[in-house]
Amino acid sequence: SQGGADEAPTMQQAVAAYRIFEGEARLRMSDAEVAARVAADMAVGDPDAAARQFATAMASGDRSALMRGITRPALVIHGGDDPWFPLVHAQSTAAALGNARIEIVEGMGHIISDEAAPAVAARIAAFVSP
Repeated sequence: SQGGADEAPTMQQAVAAYRIFEGEARLRMSDAEVAARVAADMAVGDPDAAARQFATAMASGDRSALMRGITRPALVIHGGDDPWFPLVHAQSTAAALGNARIEIVEGMGHIISDEAAPAVAARIAAFVSP
């Protein structure tokens, strides 16, 4: 099947998409973790959900002016092996926020895998702890 705009991706296509977002990250998802995430995505039953999310993100444009209005301390977490967004994106976000700290999770790609989750959680806990 060629796959129309309203046709849900196959399991194989969805797995491939997750792997693309991981890139060559060291803290990769196991095959079982990818399968569970894809199954959960597919259970939603809305084949256009991901496309709508992407379109909304693209249509929202530059939000740096809005971010400058946030005066509370902020934490920007970025995967050290993110194949989609270079570190400059995290730096730009932190600069727009003004009062933000950047934490890089080495070995993590664009997706927070189960293996990377403890490192992400530890950074969040340290940030919110008095």
